Amino acid sequence: MVGYDALASSIIKLRKAFGDDSKNPQFIETIPKRGYRLIAKISHHKIPTQQSNQITQVSGDPRSFNANEKSWPVRKLIYLFATLLFMVINILAIVNLTNLNIVEQQTEQGKPSIAVLPFKNLSNEPEQDYFSDGMTADLITDLSKISSIAVISRNSVFTYKNINVDARKVRKELGVAYIVEGSVRKVGDVVRISARLIDTSNGHNLWADRFDGTLKNIFKLQDEVTQKIVSSLAIKLTEHERDSLAREYTNSVAAYDEFLHGWQLFWVLSKESNQLAREHFLKAIELDKDFARAYANLAWTYAYDYSNAWHEDSKFSMKQAIYYAKKGVELDPTSPQVH
Repeated sequence: MVGYDALASSIIKLRKAFGDDSKNPQFIETIPKRGYRLIAKISHHKIPTQQSNQITQVSGDPRSFNANEKSWPVRKLIYLFATLLFMVINILAIVNLTNLNIVEQQTEQGKPSIAVLPFKNLSNEPEQDYFSDGMTADLITDLSKISSIAVISRNSVFTYKNINVDARKVRKELGVAYIVEGSVRKVGDVVRISARLIDTSNGHNLWADRFDGTLKNIFKLQDEVTQKIVSSLAIKLTEHERDSLAREYTNSVAAYDEFLHGWQLFWVLSKESNQLAREHFLKAIELDKDFARAYANLAWTYAYDYSNAWHEDSKFSMKQAIYYAKKGVELDPTSPQVH
């Protein structure tokens, strides 16, 4: 199955080729929840009579066209863009159809489908987004461990970040029966998590609660949120699932904080953000040398170096990726994220 990583990587390469900026696009515009749009300005030029005659005589093979050699690089660039754009559109279509089929199949099997929308950052500090994003991603991961729930992936739900949406609209777009939405407020070491479970068929709240604590018991707070959602859906957990949800990733709050910083930067999917993410994962490992998930994500940064040719020595990047991935598995072979 083609993943969203392939789509994002293709767009990054296209923007790099055109010298485009995702924040101030001149060629490729991101359309939230839908995909991408070509917004390049098109200009028309009249073709001189002599050149027009020459074009008429061309057999149809673009390689034989030499009436205006200087225009060929532009034509080639447009042709390349059109080809890649066609591939991207097909990738997006495949991903959307695959996701919808998965949701339909799981719903037919009696599994409730659920989407955890990005939790809002209520800390009045934009730089704290990494923390609320991390809480969202970890909640998605925890719910994904439960075999009787069909959970929508992080990539799909994060298109709704900072967007107020109606539950019934999300149901139509993602095909889910329930959504979880909430907020995180972090002031110093004090954390407040608010969350609610919504039935997308009518927009009614099935459950809502607030959880207060400190960074030292952040994993306990996350576990409480997950348990509330599970109990609201009347889902019975296996003994293995209960043990899996109760486990902590690290005993170091500082290491977990560095991990969340790195995680948010990693998903920007650029060379610069990838390097910054790696620095945070390395700091997390310095603070807790047994933090398996930090090793796993560190491996991903090198894998992205390799796949995007961001490092001059591709063999080195792949070697590092494999080394850190194996290290993560050695430290915690039961962790699904590490695998």
